[in-house]
This record gives sequence, C-alpha cells and structure tokens, in this order.
Amino acid sequence: MIVNYELDEPTAARIRQSLAASACEVQQNTPIETTFGYNYYYGSTHSHSNWSDGGQPTTGCSSGNAYGSGTFDPAAVYDYARNSAGLDYWVINEHNHLINDAMSTNNPPVTETKVRQRYADGLAAANAATVNGVFVGVYGMEWGVSTNADQGHVTLLETPKLFGWETCTTCNGPNAECTAGSNCYFDVFTPKRFGYLTMYKRSVENPSAAGALGIFCHPSTGEFDNYAFNADADAAMQGIAVRSGLAFNTAATCAEANVATTDYSARWRETLNLGFHLGPVADHDAHCNNYGAGLPNRTVYLLPNGGATPLTKLALLQAHKARHFFASEDSNAQLVFATADGTKVMGDIWSAAGSASLRVAVYDPGAEGVSTIEVWRGQIGGGVPASAYRTASNQSTLSFTENLTSGTYYYYVHAVQADGNDLWSAPMWITYGPGGCSDATVPAVSITAPAAGATIACANTTIQVNATDASGIASAQVRIDGGAWTNATWNSTTSRYELAWSSSTATSGAHTIEARATDASCGANVGTATPVNVTVNNAACSATNVGGWKITQLNSTFNYTIPAGTTIPANGYLVIGRNAGKAAFETFWRAGSPLPANVVYLNAADTMPVINGSETYDLYNAAGTKIDGRTIAMGSSGGSSIRRNDPCLAANLASSWTVAASTTGTPGTGAAAGCAKGVVINEFSDATGTGNFIYEFIELHNDK
Repeated sequence: MIVNYELDEPTAARIRQSLAASACEVQQNTPIETTFGYNYYYGSTHSHSNWSDGGQPTTGCSSGNAYGSGTFDPAAVYDYARNSAGLDYWVINEHNHLINDAMSTNNPPVTETKVRQRYADGLAAANAATVNGVFVGVYGMEWGVSTNADQGHVTLLETPKLFGWETCTTCNGPNAECTAGSNCYFDVFTPKRFGYLTMYKRSVENPSAAGALGIFCHPSTGEFDNYAFNADADAAMQGIAVRSGLAFNTAATCAEANVATTDYSARWRETLNLGFHLGPVADHDAHCNNYGAGLPNRTVYLLPNGGATPLTKLALLQAHKARHFFASEDSNAQLVFATADGTKVMGDIWSAAGSASLRVAVYDPGAEGVSTIEVWRGQIGGGVPASAYRTASNQSTLSFTENLTSGTYYYYVHAVQADGNDLWSAPMWITYGPGGCSDATVPAVSITAPAAGATIACANTTIQVNATDASGIASAQVRIDGGAWTNATWNSTTSRYELAWSSSTATSGAHTIEARATDASCGANVGTATPVNVTVNNAACSATNVGGWKITQLNSTFNYTIPAGTTIPANGYLVIGRNAGKAAFETFWRAGSPLPANVVYLNAADTMPVINGSETYDLYNAAGTKIDGRTIAMGSSGGSSIRRNDPCLAANLASSWTVAASTTGTPGTGAAAGCAKGVVINEFSDATGTGNFIYEFIELHNDK
C-alpha cells in the first residue's frame, strides 16, 4: 500500500469515494434539491471495537469469540469507516459491561482506573478521528443486556462517563454490589435490571455537548422495563432502530443480502404512541472489520448548510438531539420531509394556527425511481396507527395541507424505492390551534433619503425608509447594489427607519439602494420600495496630484513628465498611452467600452512609453524622490502585459507581477487589494499587431 500524506482533504475524499464506489453507492452531501437548507451526512450509529466484543477480522468474525480478541481498536475502526468505506461519520458504542472483560484479554490486569480510562480514551479517539468538514467520530456505550424480556440495549452517545454495575452477583437491586476501590468497573452506577428510568436520569445528569443522546437498539416487545416512560426518558432518547445488522456480517460487498431481515418499525410506532419523541435509525451493529463497507443501511443526518463547514461534531450531535435524521436501506438516497416554506423539517416539534402545509421529496444521485410514498399520522395515546394516512404511488414527491384547529399530531414518512429499499423519516410533531392568518396585505415602503438621482460627494449618507402597515412593522431592511440585507433602526425623531451608509469610501459611480419591510401580522408580509439610484463621486476626496512626477524608462533613458495639475483619484488609475487618443485607445483595448470613471487618460504623443523589449521603470515625484521601482523587465522581444499582483511588495520582485500575453492587458482595471501605499506602477504593456505600437501604455494606480 502506498500512502500519500501530501493529498489535501478534498482530493483524499474523492479517492475514498472512488474506493467505496465498487461496493456501496457513493453519497452526495449537498442536496439534490438545491434550495433545501440542509446537507446530508451518512454513516451508522452502532458498532463495536476490540475494546468490547468487536474489531474482529472478517476471516474469523463470530459471536463466540473471546471479548477483546479482535484486532481493530477505536482508532482503526474510525480509520476504516472514513478511508475505506468513505463515510461521513461513524459511531462506536462499546458494551458498557464488557469493557472490563475485553481488557482482561488485551490489556490485563483489570483495574477500576484502567476501565474508566479506557472509556475516556474511546472518547478521545473519536475526537482525534474527527476532521471538520470531512469526518466525525462519535463514541459512547451500548448500555444494558438482553438476558430477560424486560431488558434491552440502549446506545448512549458521547456520554462523558461510563455507566455500569460490574461487578455484581444478583444484579437486580438498586444499589451497587461491588467493592469500591476494587471491582467497581464504572464511573456512574446504574442498576443492571429494573433500572431504565434511573439510567435515563443519569444520562440527563451527564449529558454530551448537545445534551443527553440515546437510541433504542434492535428493540423487542416488552423491553426497556416495558418501555418505561417519563420526562427523563423523553429527554434522554431520540432514536430507535428500524433496521439493525447483520451484526456479524463478514462481507464487504455492501449487498442487500447482508442486511438483517427484522423490521422493528412496529416497535417504533408503539413508542410514539407512548409519548417518546423518536426518529428511526438503520444501523450496522458491526463487530467485524468491514465497518461501513458491508451493509448499505445508513442513518442520515441533516445538517444546516448555511455555514462554511456544515459537518462538525457539535453540529452532528445537535442534529441528533433535534431528531434531524432518517433511516435508509439505500446508501445514498436523500429524503426531504419539511413544511412548504422549508422552515420546519423532520424531527421538529412546533405549533400551527389552523393549518400546516407539508411536503415530501425523495431523491437519489443514481436517479432510482420511487414506488411508494406513505405519510403516517398519529396522536400520542390515540392508539398505534395500523396503516398509512396518505399514500402516493410511482411519484417522487407528495404535498398536502392539514386544516386542524386543535390537537397534537405526529407525521412521518415511509418511502419505498423502485428496487424495494425503504426510507423512514423522523416525525414532525405539530400542535394545532384555532385560526390561521388572513392578513395578506404587504406594508407600504418607500425610500425618502437620499433622493433618486442624487449625487453624493465625499460624504457619508443616512438612508431613510418610510414603512407603514395596519398591523405594525416588525422590521425594515436596506441593501446596496444587491448585497446583503441589513436591518435599519427606527428613529423616533425623524419617524423613519435609518441606516448609515459609508458612501465616502464607496466606489465612484452609480449605486442602487433597495429597501423592504416585514409587517407584524401573523402573515409576516413583506413589502418592497421602489429602488433609488444615486451617483457617488469620491474622485476628488483623496486624489493625489502627480503633476511634475516623472516616469523613467531605464533601458532607453526615456523620461516622461506628467503634466501639471494631473490628479489620480483614490483607488483610481492614470493610464498613459504611447500615441493614441482616448477614443481610439478604448476601441483597441476595450472594444469601445469607455474607461471607468476613476481613470485619467493621457496621450504621451510618442514620447513615452516605447515598448521594444527589456524595459524597466522607475517612478519619481516632483521633488525627485523615487516613489516606486525599479520594476521587473519586459521580455527582450516585448509582446507582454506585465501587471502588479501586490502593490505592497517591492517592484523588483518577480512575485509582485504577472507576466502574460499583451492581449490580456487590462488598462484602467484590475488593481489588487493594497495597503494604502499611495501611487505605484501597476501595469505596462506592449500592443500586439503591426502598427499598433501607438496603443502601448504604462499605468499608475493610486492605492488609497
């Protein structure tokens, strides 16, 4: 194997995806529905390393193997899930009561301190595996046993302390049976049996960075103390498996044949009726060293895509807490379940006045078809739904509006792709109230200052907006030249919404001011003002007088003295053409488009510049002090345009310039961001073509 540590993360990610493509279909993180406000991140919420009963080579992976006999520790598991399976996140949830047993195999002797430290080391391994924007490692425990019908396994994500009861004899009581300082292999005691409500309480008391996070694993009827429920249980649990395993699948083919056939969705519906707020997961329960490559099942998290780096560990944990996830038997499907306006998505709990408009959309990068979309509806305590509430066949979208004035209902989506793969969304819980919004009248909005057509010179400006509506104004906003909307502030003296605009530093030329206002009604109606166009003229504000300055062309000992009274505007240009009038110069270089307003043009009347090859330049002020130069040299045969990259660097450095064909010349534009250095030599250029020497030029830029 060859490892290239020089690869950047995007390139490495593409390689991981290409490796995974031979097995599981490669996921797409950005939404296929481009206006949807969330990205999709794929992985599994259930696996084990050799720190409990996992990490076993695929050549001999079995439930009968000794605890701790595997070869993959947490770091190796995360590495495989990221770099071999190409996944976005991975969860290791060690059996809380097997950490000490595994240690007796792979790190004896067993002590309380070592057991507690091993759990802490697992959390640290997850953090070490996390690379923002690329991969998130999550660690935790699979708490509980399934010895008796009233017990069951619960995943606790990123719980900072190890919960447990080891060692014990009867293991049924509310108190620890171990000897502190000798064989209490836990941080926080939780009863092994008849203690699920206690465990939930301890989870709430020992939360992750995003709160208490839990998932019911491979649930069966009557487990978890018959699904004991209270406020702590509701706060601690957000997920339940609808698909799980095969736990000891040894293949890395991502084949559907590797997936366990048990459907746990009936247990999920029962918990929803009890009052749990749970979303579905489809996990691997992986014990063999094929993490993420053996099964196509995925739990897919929705993370807001407005920031620069949507995928972070905290964002993933927060998405779990908010139940912003869905379960999928397809390795790269995308599911949208949201309100019509996109403000609420799967997992949200919210209220509606009189109605709610919901929509469903199923996408797949491989363009797989959709056989069925089902929307299930129920009420807490109203009985377990026996069938879907709404159904659509052979279509990938479904929209509907609920008109209700009372009651709390939950809705979730079950979709089936044409190849039979299932997807389940987390529910939305909606509490309906009376009414609805009948106000559809937008506010009246106008810009009262500055006046349309005004010219603003060397001064800042207060933009004033008048906005009125019968229901009141909730906010008013202004934007300039199509930029971001900025909130305006109410001024009780002028009775206007106002925004200060630093027009004294704006570019000279035309600018467009827009305004909008949102009313205070239930409809939050938005009105817009007629845009106002103004002209900014800051050319004289910080102009530099360069009359009497000299440009020296060193290889030919030419000197050009800039005429008296010549000024260069702040952030403006002085373009000196060899022997062409302005109109002809603009035709040659700009296809007839005028030079910008902040450009001063001079015709040197064949005295300067002269571009024949090897030219370098110095710039002197009227007192004879060198201001800039010497520049790098034009090529010996000419034919180039040489443009300044960075006016803050010395002119004699090659890195200060870009050398390109003369056809790429940019007179009057293109100066790089500077450092208020003042006037510098910005460009000098030959002019390609027979007889076109008259269009050669040298350009100065006023870096202010």
